[in-house]
Amino acid sequence: HVRDIFLALIAPLGIKNADINLVPPKILSDDLNELKKCLKNNGSSVSGRLIGININASNICIERRWPKNNFVRFINEIARLDEVCLCLIGSSAECSYVSSAYEMLEARARNRTINLCGRLSVGGMIALLARTELFITNDSGPLHLAAAVGTPTVSFFGTETPVLFGPQGNQHTIVYKDLYCSPCLNVYNITQATCRYDNRCMKRISVEEVCK
Repeated sequence: HVRDIFLALIAPLGIKNADINLVPPKILSDDLNELKKCLKNNGSSVSGRLIGININASNICIERRWPKNNFVRFINEIARLDEVCLCLIGSSAECSYVSSAYEMLEARARNRTINLCGRLSVGGMIALLARTELFITNDSGPLHLAAAVGTPTVSFFGTETPVLFGPQGNQHTIVYKDLYCSPCLNVYNITQATCRYDNRCMKRISVEEVCK
């Protein structure tokens, strides 16, 4: 795992893995206040168990995305659960993509979903991830932040391998098809997917199996 590779860099200093205490990100009071204000302004009528959802992956490789239509169908399904509040996140550059998915939701799901894409700082997002009971996401930076604050996750991998980059621990569920062409990203192809947007490794992850 890449974590062990990085820790091996300090082995010559006499520091062993067992000596490392990983400290979760510190959540500042300003971050909590930002989150409370943002939730109040964007979803004051929504209440219940909070589930975070990230339908994005950075433009380094957008083939890491589970298809938008799949996310929409999935959100429509889990919105049928009682006392569930869903929260969409993302950067300001991803607002258009997230908003288009939000508008595609069924009325019931839309009423249970808060779109906070582009509305939170990094600190505010970490505060949100720490508060959520579950975080559902593509392989991306927010996945590792959620894992760092101890939040259980469900994550989708395809162009990268979870063997090297997946969150570690029993509280994390990884969905990965392990196709013959996966993983396809590496430093020698400038992390470019060879399928050019036909990411079968992600398209073959069905909504039904994720719901299960």
